[in-house]
Amino acid sequence: MQPSIASTLAEAPDWFTRLSEHAGIVELEARLNASVPLELQLFYRFPAFACSLHSRQTDIFLNEYSDGTRPPVVRWCGIDHLIIAEFPDASCVQAVALGSDNPRVEWGYDGGAQPNMNIGPICFADWIIKLANIKLDEMNGISRNPESKPTEPRTFWRSFFFPNDNNLG
Repeated sequence: MQPSIASTLAEAPDWFTRLSEHAGIVELEARLNASVPLELQLFYRFPAFACSLHSRQTDIFLNEYSDGTRPPVVRWCGIDHLIIAEFPDASCVQAVALGSDNPRVEWGYDGGAQPNMNIGPICFADWIIKLANIKLDEMNGISRNPESKPTEPRTFWRSFFFPNDNNLG
C-alpha cells in the first residue's frame, strides 16, 4: 500500500523540506555551482506534489545517499543531472538536466556514462503536467483506460516512470 502524502511529508528529511523555500534552492545552487531550472524549483516548492511520487518502489528522499550530497548529481552525456528519485528495486535513478531552460527528465544508473535511452527522455515540464493530470484523474476516480480496472500501484508507477516500456504488468 502506498503511504499517504501527509505521512510522507511528515517523514521528509531536512534537505527535502529546505528545498521548498527560496533559501534552500539558493543553498543547492551554491553547492552545485549551477542554476536549478525553474520547473525543478517548482517541483520542490510544492513538497506535497513531489511526495505523491514516494512509494515502496520510488524513493524521493534518496536515502541511499549521504545528507551532504542530497540531492546528488549524475553526469550523463556530458550534462549534469540532478537526481530527484531512485528506484531501489531496479538500482535506477531519475534525474533532471541542469543548465537548461527546458530541462529533460531521464532515467538511468548513477555512475553510468549515459541515461537509459529506452526509457526517455521527456521534457520535465511535460512530465510534471502528465503526472498532475494522472493525479487529478485518480482523485476524481477516473481511470486512464476506461475499460480497465484500477491499476495496481506498482504497474501504475512503472508505466508512469517508464513510459516506453511495453512489457508492463
